[in-house]
Amino acid sequence: PSARAVEDTLKKVLGALLEGRPVWIGCAGGYGRTGLVMALLAKIAGAADPVAHVRQTYNRIAVETEAQARYVAEFPVQRLRWWLLLQATRARFRRLEAKPAT
Repeated sequence: PSARAVEDTLKKVLGALLEGRPVWIGCAGGYGRTGLVMALLAKIAGAADPVAHVRQTYNRIAVETEAQARYVAEFPVQRLRWWLLLQATRARFRRLEAKPAT
């Protein structure tokens, strides 16, 4: 898929998480593509080594191929980080607006 399609998918995942909805990430084996998406999310969150982080916290064989690890390393996340910051700020204001005045 194109980088734009991956970015759009990550936005959907992050948006759901911001709303407190559960998100299921999986593929046929549960390690390669699943680990790749988890590593991209870890990279967006600021993990210094997102592949190592996923291997340590999820499964030691996650992100199965060198090509997948390279994809994570090369995937640009700065725009997604700004988007996430904006969405988190909007969500906070929505929660504040929803609180009744005391």
